[in-house]
Amino acid sequence: MKPSWYVKYLLRGFTDMKDVFVNNDGIFLGKRDYDLVIAHEQGHIEGKEHTWFGVMSAYGIVRLLTAI
Repeated sequence: MKPSWYVKYLLRGFTDMKDVFVNNDGIFLGKRDYDLVIAHEQGHIEGKEHTWFGVMSAYGIVRLLTAI
């Protein structure tokens, strides 16, 4: 079930705190970007919060450029 704040192309992944869901309509900049979205959402399940840089960045382009 999609959340009420779902936006077709902009929301790329989300979690219900048990499972990770990836939006197939989302815009991804390659496989690495796709994989980072999954890792980001998995981090939320593990209790991690957003950061300015790295995998837990709330901003996909920053995440893509700064995640190791």
